Amino acid sequence: MRSENLVTAAAVPIVVDGRPRAVVYLCSTAELSLGDRWFDALDPLRRRLQHEILVEDAVHARLAQMATQVPPQSGPGAAELAAVVRELGDLSEELADPAVAARLELIRQRLGGGPSVRRGAVLPDGTQLTRREMQVLVEAARGHTNRQIAEHLGLLPNTVKSYLQDLMRKLGCANRVQAIAYARDAGWIG
Repeated sequence: MRSENLVTAAAVPIVVDGRPRAVVYLCSTAELSLGDRWFDALDPLRRRLQHEILVEDAVHARLAQMATQVPPQSGPGAAELAAVVRELGDLSEELADPAVAARLELIRQRLGGGPSVRRGAVLPDGTQLTRREMQVLVEAARGHTNRQIAEHLGLLPNTVKSYLQDLMRKLGCANRVQAIAYARDAGWIG
């Protein structure tokens, strides 16, 4: 605190439901006498922050509750559909005929399986994204930099850059943002 010439400091804890959730630190370069009146003046700020934390907690609780609710389905259940998607993926891997395997993979993707990060993706024109290209695309969609992607996948940053350039060319995209948008529109990533 000496390098900033701060001589007075105060901490205002924000307690919600009996638990400390945040602390607001206030500092001054002037020497101030901090009494009850000074802390009382901060009460509206403390109450507003408590309210915002309560609202945020309520939103998170509601989102968690909604995530556990399963919407009614008129067709096969989610578990059955997932089993069919897996079975189609297994069949496409076993086929010797690459054209038939590619068609099965497209059907699997249309059923909501998304591209197999294990295998890659087949584009409508028959072009394929490799498994590594899909892994790099998924990591890029998570907001990771080339360096972070490289560390996560055990690659060099220049290799990641090369994968991104190749997949952008295959997708007809000018940059990674367009490639991520393409993958989201195709339902490959959330």
